[in-house]
Amino acid sequence: MQQTTLDTLTRRLNELSEAGKNYIENEDLQARIQDLKSEAEELIRQKPLLAIGAGLALGYLLGRLFSRD
Repeated sequence: MQQTTLDTLTRRLNELSEAGKNYIENEDLQARIQDLKSEAEELIRQKPLLAIGAGLALGYLLGRLFSRD
């Protein structure tokens, strides 16, 4: 019984791994990521102070979230 369960889990894990690999290698996804990167770069060029402020605010919030206090 345990070997059957292990085989089933191994097969399912391999299927999920292959599906994830196909998703990451998807050309449409890669193109969308590149578009988002270009849009972010353009926004930073247009409004650098806003980008710096947003980065500082995000850093502060993450610091508070992950602090040990």
